[in-house]
This record gives sequence, C-alpha cells and structure tokens, in this order.
Amino acid sequence: MHPKLDDVVAEYESLLTDILQTAASGGDVAQNVLRFRERKPDVARTMTPTEFTLDGAIKAFGLKYTPLSFSNPWKIQENPETKDFEPTHCLKYLVENYSRNFDRSSGAVCRTAVDFILNECLTAMKTSQTTEQSQVTDRSHTIDQSQQTDRPPRTPPPSQDIKVFGELSFSHTITSPTHPRSTSVHSGVIINGRVDHGIGRTLTSLHDFRKRRFQSLLLVVEAKKEGSLREAFFQLVVYLASLHQSRLSRNRRDASVYGAASDGFLWTFVTITHDGTLKRSKQFDIVGGEKDLGMVLGCLKYLLETSASIAGGDDPAINPDDNKFTSTLESGDESQSDS
Repeated sequence: MHPKLDDVVAEYESLLTDILQTAASGGDVAQNVLRFRERKPDVARTMTPTEFTLDGAIKAFGLKYTPLSFSNPWKIQENPETKDFEPTHCLKYLVENYSRNFDRSSGAVCRTAVDFILNECLTAMKTSQTTEQSQVTDRSHTIDQSQQTDRPPRTPPPSQDIKVFGELSFSHTITSPTHPRSTSVHSGVIINGRVDHGIGRTLTSLHDFRKRRFQSLLLVVEAKKEGSLREAFFQLVVYLASLHQSRLSRNRRDASVYGAASDGFLWTFVTITHDGTLKRSKQFDIVGGEKDLGMVLGCLKYLLETSASIAGGDDPAINPDDNKFTSTLESGDESQSDS
C-alpha cells in the first residue's frame, strides 16, 4: 500500500474507533467527529508538486479555472509587446542543429534547450537597456564636467541584475483558501520541491555575503523531457499557486505570478492573476512553428518586464543558495531531476 494511503486509512480507523467508543458511552457522536476534524496532526504532512493533479491543485489553492480555458486560451501573443523579437542567427543555428543531434528523452537534455532560449532573451534585454543607457550618457556629455562630479552613481539598467537559477529549493505551507469552491483538506500541507528554472533578482546579506535571498522571483519555468509537457504544466501550477498564496498573505498590491512549461521545443505560458484566475496560453513550437521562436522569446521578455514592474519584497518559499550550482543535492533528490 502507498505510504500516504496508509496514513489516510489510519486516520479513518482512528475516527471509526472514536465514534464507536463515543456511541457506546452515550456521548455526542457529532461533536466528537467535529473535534476529530479540527485535531492538528503531530507531524506535518508533506507533498511534492508531482503528487498533485490539476484538479487537486485548483481545489487546494482555490483557483478559478474551467475546462473552457483549453478552448479559449490566454492570448498572450496578441500583446504588442511580445512581437518584433528577432532571434539571432546563432540561436536559429543552435536550435536547428540541436533538434538533429540530441535525444530528447532525458529531462536534463531538454533543459539545455531551455537554457539557451532563456539566455537569448536575457542577453537581448540587457543589451537593449545598456544601449539606451549609453545614449543617455552621450547626451549628458554636454553638461559641464564640474556639475557631473556632484552626481550620485547611476543606477544600473533594470534587467542587469536578473539571473537564471537552476533547481531551486522550494518550500511552502498551504493555508486555508477562501474561494467557495475550494477545500481545506490540504490546509497545513507542506509542499517541498525544486523549481527547474527560477528567474529573478537576489539580495546579498549584509552580515554574510554567502547568503542570499530573492528580492523578487519574476518567472518560473518547468522544463521536462519530451512528451511530458502535461506533467510540467501541473507542477508549474502548484509552484505558481504557492507563490501567489504567499504574496497574498503579505498583502502584495498585485500578487500575479507568471511561468512557462516547456520540453525545450514546445512552450506554454501560464499566469495566475491577482484574483486567483488561472490562465494558460496556446502551445508554441519553436521548431515546427515558422514564427514561434521569435514569439516565445517575445513572450518571455514581456513576462519578465511585466513581473519586474510589479515586483516587491522577497519570496521566502525560494532559497537561491540551494541549487545545483552552489550545493549538492541531498539523498533522494536525484530522483526528481527528470520528473
């Protein structure tokens, strides 16, 4: 029997025993059942994102989502800011040859394709903003030199400190959702997992330069092996719903969150709005779709800029120092790497 099923059976056996004992002694069975439901478990339940179905995640977090969302997808591609992103010839060449040379049955191999897509997007954003800043600097040369010496140092362009972090440690405790269609059965459950790609800004501790925390997590990308886009979407929803819930609890003026599910070639974009509405885009294919490569890059750029414009405060669910680049995976974590 599955370990979690054992826990459920044990709970119901305990409830049944209490009911029988209460009935035998002439006590109030209904009150006893209520007390049982309110009883806090001695050990907190933990789950990984892979254990949630889409319906389970929607109910656990009280999200607003209907099957009609599949036939009426989030039309992110219609936003003007997603257009006119022309991929470099280098990226086009990489994608073309990658599709010929790599077996994509491994999650690690598929994440490589995601890596160079994200790299292209961030490089273009930073290059563009650096160019704009240089133009401003050139115009400022007409100002008297003596006046410039009294100026404070210029603030770096907004995207210069944005980085991609891999296999980020993630932990969130589900709170009771307020949506009328939600259930409280998952309240108190601790979600533990690893985000495949977390894109954001970090702050270094004033007391220990080795310790960092996210100033803002701008985008979450779940990257899985070929044929596993559905599983990537389910896991992404759990991560985004957790972040959304955490931001609501800290009274963010806008708790909207953004992410993408991908196998390297196929991309689907996902958002949970401030009011808890879950939206997903159509599927983009950077190899089969004639213009989809530029559109995927444009969508990533648009989501990063949108998220950065509303970001504020840190995201305690994420630990940027616990990822594959700065620490060794603990035993048992290796099995999740290609999930």
